[in-house]
Amino acid sequence: MHRDHAMTIQIPDHHPPASPSYQTPLLLTSFPNDDAIVAYGGDDGCLYLLSNPNDPIKIKLYDDCIRGLAVSPDGRRVAIGFDDGSTIIYCYDDYKYSYEVDEDGIHPFLAITQNESSSESRSDTDTNCSSSFTVRVQSSIRQLAFDPRPDQYYLSIVSEDGNTPLIICDVTNKATASTLYLEEESGKEHNGGGVRSLSYSKSGEVLSTLGMDGTFITWKIPNSTSNDPSLEWELLYKDVIPIMEAEAGEGMGSDAADRSSRLLWGSVGKKEVVLLPGKMNVQYRVLGEGNDSDLHLEKQKFVMEGGHKDVIVTMAWELSGGARFVTGGRDGKVFLWEMKLERDVVVGSLVGEVTLVKSGECSGIPPITSLIWDENMIHVADASGTVYVVGAE
Repeated sequence: MHRDHAMTIQIPDHHPPASPSYQTPLLLTSFPNDDAIVAYGGDDGCLYLLSNPNDPIKIKLYDDCIRGLAVSPDGRRVAIGFDDGSTIIYCYDDYKYSYEVDEDGIHPFLAITQNESSSESRSDTDTNCSSSFTVRVQSSIRQLAFDPRPDQYYLSIVSEDGNTPLIICDVTNKATASTLYLEEESGKEHNGGGVRSLSYSKSGEVLSTLGMDGTFITWKIPNSTSNDPSLEWELLYKDVIPIMEAEAGEGMGSDAADRSSRLLWGSVGKKEVVLLPGKMNVQYRVLGEGNDSDLHLEKQKFVMEGGHKDVIVTMAWELSGGARFVTGGRDGKVFLWEMKLERDVVVGSLVGEVTLVKSGECSGIPPITSLIWDENMIHVADASGTVYVVGAE
């Protein structure tokens, strides 16, 4: 990691830098092809574009706390979820990414600028999109994610709603979510509790969810050519023993680290690997195929030791497709790891610590709450409202 490329960005009004409680996570989302990083998650209802390190740009201001943001692979759907359980889906059917590095190349969602005193009601339609609509659940949104396969508009929504903790929406239609999947099944398999995070495998073959009670579940996804996807969503694997401690939920005093603990799929060679939070050591599982080509999640849970002095909260894979990743923990530390295949077995080891140049203004140690590793930089967010940007080798 290059120290000479390190810099810090302070998100306005996210959290008083001297506060020791750190109840609010700062989260990051990248927009495909635009090299744009957006920060959100505070209680102010703001979205910030981190294009200028000295002056984050407020691009959206809502009347509720933002808890999730996702962009479809082609950029034509943007979903934003809120504390009250609602999710807005913006449709940009005319959007096509331009490789020209100018204002015409920026995603239209990012081009919306609000001044300090303005507020956009969620019932208003974004004038830059062709349409928008809302999907609602009963409790706070925890994370949103789109199916990674091309030309698929399946949006996954996880929330603290114990009855329907996971729903899969087909948002191809520009006016409404035409079909909902896994509503009843997810409530049953997650034991009537909410879901704190989710992640699709890179191939789009499976989707994993992490329950509020620490239960880890992997679902098999229908083939993109399926005539009736509702018959093909099915449970692939469920851990009997929780992989991490249970979380009470936002309304019951969960802190920033609890609310930003997320699992993450990646790949090492031809193997797909899911990284699991919740322990001081790196836990991971590998997706495999049997002799009959049926998918299965290998039952052995692998562990990579070293590094953190408190539990891992968040992870990020190297965007360029390499087998390296970084982890951020409750200890406020970030570590770099590397995986490889040895005789068709995924193994890994600790490379070293990623140094963050901190100002020393914070009381206590704010946990790391979000990570993004693009081609050249690692963006690290913590619960104090600070984003550290470190050059990646």
